Amino acid sequence: MLGNAVAPDLASAGGTARCSLAPLWPSAPYWKTQSEREAASVANGDLGAVLLAALMARFFSPLVWAKPLLLCLWLKGCWAVWRYETSVGHYILFTARTGIHLVYEGASFVEWEYSVLCTMDDKSSRTPELNCPVAGTHMVKPKLRGSLTFQDRERYLTINADLDCFLWYVYTSFTRSSLHSAHVTLVVWIYDPENADSKEMSHTAKGPPEHSKTLSRQFLNLGQSPSIKMLHVGEDSRESEESEYSADGYWEIDVPSISNYIIGVVIGKPVTFQGCFVARTPFTMAKSEIPPVNVHDVSISTPAGSELMITWSACHTTKAVVVTNYGAFLTHDEFRHTKKITFPSTVLDPAVAQKVNDVAIVQVHIVFLIDSSAYFINNDKMFRVGKQHKLPERGILGIKERIWCLRNYPVQVLESDLSEAILWTKTEIFLMYPSRNITDMFALVMEVDVLKSLTGFKDHVTLAVISACYDSIPSEISVLLACTGCKTSTQLYVAGFNEDEGHWFLRDLSLPAPTSDPLHMEVVFGASSSMLLWYSDKIIYSYKGSKFTGYIKDTETGAELSATALGTVIHQVVIGSAGNTVIKMKNNDMFFLKFNMKDVLKLSAWETEAKDFAIYVNGHGDFYLLINNGTHIYYKAYPLKTEVLSATNPLGEVCPYISFQHNMEADTYYLDMGTNMTFWAQIVFLENVGLSTEVTIYRSHLLKQNNSIQYEIARGICTKNQTVTLYHDHDYSTEGEYEDGIISSTGIMTIEVEPSLTGRTCMTPNKVAHINVGCPVFRDLVIEKPTNCSNQTFTFKIPAKYRWVKTQGEDWVQEYNLALFGCPIEVHYARPFRPTVLLYEREKMIGTVEANYILWEMNARNDYHYNTTVKQNYVSCFMSGGAGLLGTLDNQYELMNHSGINSIIWPQDYDGIFFFRLKIMDPNYSFCPYEAYFAVRTHGIIESLNMLKIAGWACLIVVFFWGVLAFSYYRYVKLFRALHFVDPVVSFNSEITSTVSSSEAKKYE
Repeated sequence: MLGNAVAPDLASAGGTARCSLAPLWPSAPYWKTQSEREAASVANGDLGAVLLAALMARFFSPLVWAKPLLLCLWLKGCWAVWRYETSVGHYILFTARTGIHLVYEGASFVEWEYSVLCTMDDKSSRTPELNCPVAGTHMVKPKLRGSLTFQDRERYLTINADLDCFLWYVYTSFTRSSLHSAHVTLVVWIYDPENADSKEMSHTAKGPPEHSKTLSRQFLNLGQSPSIKMLHVGEDSRESEESEYSADGYWEIDVPSISNYIIGVVIGKPVTFQGCFVARTPFTMAKSEIPPVNVHDVSISTPAGSELMITWSACHTTKAVVVTNYGAFLTHDEFRHTKKITFPSTVLDPAVAQKVNDVAIVQVHIVFLIDSSAYFINNDKMFRVGKQHKLPERGILGIKERIWCLRNYPVQVLESDLSEAILWTKTEIFLMYPSRNITDMFALVMEVDVLKSLTGFKDHVTLAVISACYDSIPSEISVLLACTGCKTSTQLYVAGFNEDEGHWFLRDLSLPAPTSDPLHMEVVFGASSSMLLWYSDKIIYSYKGSKFTGYIKDTETGAELSATALGTVIHQVVIGSAGNTVIKMKNNDMFFLKFNMKDVLKLSAWETEAKDFAIYVNGHGDFYLLINNGTHIYYKAYPLKTEVLSATNPLGEVCPYISFQHNMEADTYYLDMGTNMTFWAQIVFLENVGLSTEVTIYRSHLLKQNNSIQYEIARGICTKNQTVTLYHDHDYSTEGEYEDGIISSTGIMTIEVEPSLTGRTCMTPNKVAHINVGCPVFRDLVIEKPTNCSNQTFTFKIPAKYRWVKTQGEDWVQEYNLALFGCPIEVHYARPFRPTVLLYEREKMIGTVEANYILWEMNARNDYHYNTTVKQNYVSCFMSGGAGLLGTLDNQYELMNHSGINSIIWPQDYDGIFFFRLKIMDPNYSFCPYEAYFAVRTHGIIESLNMLKIAGWACLIVVFFWGVLAFSYYRYVKLFRALHFVDPVVSFNSEITSTVSSSEAKKYE
């Protein structure tokens, strides 16, 4: 009778069993023996509790049946929990083939009760293995001893009807040396989770065991080949499809070694072996840790009695910092390895080392808020931030980094244009720009006295900054203000700041200050401002730009969720992908909230109240419990999806729609002038539910839109297809101020596509994408020209008479710039020339430019002209200008285009080299100031003959010839006459022996 009288209700939601007398007893962990309890109580100074326990034990010793009651009286809440696990520690596969390992922690356990369609190896064991070969929802719960048993809530485990049985195992030696190389080689093989090696289960294997080698080889013979899709790597995900199989039983895949490439998915071909596929397997590439620094003497920690504090990088979720009551630890690989953070005593006063209030990771920097002062860590540099860094020495109330990575946001100029952390005091707001130099990294953006006038507050009121965070729109910041004097009681207002446009405004949200406790702000990624404001007791929601506001309620009771009513306080509010939010209490109760819903659902307890843990979300959006056992930190996967399905099963909740699909795959799109973008979304639901696709657009004025909806119904199933076309067709030729018109019509539009109604069991995430209405940064003009030419520098001369700009009669010497102009285009002098202008998107040619353009000759040559120089080809492009290398810019210029006939005519009597600059002049062609440079070299000139020269040379040759002939003749005659003549007849006549002269010899003729 005693047991029945004092323990009327032991049942508790969330898989826990608690005694109704729990508030009478102090909070204590579960101690196995009486001696342990007494030792702990003495250590805590609770001698009275020890004496009371001893007296109660002596008095009730005959009442053996009452021992569970005594245990219940001693332990606050009588915590007992049970959970389930898989062989490999995660829940990627939860199918009819998966072995489910149950774990029960607590007293009075008898056996397990489970669905008749499931089997169990030993139902009386606290750690049996459960197998449910039939897909569906199966009930499992522990059965406890007697009427005083803990009636743990049953779980309804959803077993998937999935043909994926195997997983990919990924290993890489991501050392510091490989970090600086061009690529990293991933080693990939296939393994069976139900027959995995112990090292595969613990994720420490560096090569495939024999079973996995055989399995991988079987899949190879069937044509299997993996590919790697890298996620969160900038504008586009990159996929590596080339894989090479090794004789050692694995594939090798090279991926780029870039710091951003840390999250990926292994995707195989649709190949089956024994009726099973290989599932898409997410993985994380662990980064190397920071370089070792000298061990310092000051260890930092949270104040005594504080909860576990954790933060992680928005872009590199593997990098995280956790602060406990015995130290702070840094990890770069999801807590597989950690490093304790200590400060030198010259930087941090040991007296305040245990007063860590907050911490933020901003790119490569870590900023600690210790006793209202900021301390900065960058690799091996540690220092206190102060006036020299444009921050106050003390009085900093908080710091908040971005929780959504800025990498996929198409910042129009530079990524550093947007800040990445907010710091605030009671009266000032500072922004942090991590890419800048440390002396310029922090900037004061606003003081409350100035903000008061900008946002329309009256002069007599007093404003104070309570909290701040980055809003749903990446370019906006929300600041929570407390206004004293606005009404009879202190009111809370939310001010917004747009970093793109640089203006402040007041959001449509105000409420009486509910508490003096610190308030926190958490937002969800979207196209309109949606946030949660919470303090130690309650949570306030503000959805869709404050259209819907109020206090979060408890689904089971219908009342406002109050941590105080539950005897605890709120520890964490963590938002994951798809708007899935987990609210963790200090006593380890957890609640699930779906963004855009107004009530929460309590989840089954996963750990006892004595466990110290925090919630962590990795880059894939998976939830983990980060557990602190007092000496080190480790993490375990948490099956949020399965737990939500289990908790909603008794309520009969189902997702209001059957399926929701869309074709918006990318996170960022670019729209230039005259272009459009069309996307569709399809929602399938039961008849009479009345759902639709809701499209929310931020900065909708930037683009025009057309919507069309098609509706079909068959056999009670409704299908609604919505097509949205966004386009730009503004005519800038009529703008009075062209540049002002361009600025006003460019910007970043954010679009969100979601079902009009959601539910807790809906796992399809809303799609949020950014559209950059402006110049696509990856497009460029290319002039069609040769790609191979001699890579040599040469100079050439331009006669002064062939230039508009005179150089006092001297020739102009010009050096050929191969890097700027590329290979010269060889053109025959007699052919009219018009360049072929191509538009490229990255490495792909997307078309020929049809817009009008103009050409400048860079050396101011005047020895070429146009073949159709008529008045209508001239357009004045400049309001004013002066003489220079480009000529007088207020003159009229020739327009050319691809389809026209206006072409350049070259000099006809000599070759030359011409340098041109091309500029697109069509005001409605592109937001980009497209320009291109190219060079033309004419050839084919055959110089005409100069008859005067020819005649002159001919005369000279003839005169020279006749002169030589005359000279040789007279020379011959002179020489001949000087010779003595001998008559040959006389020479044969012996009688004639006298010698005669030639004149005399003539007498004998």
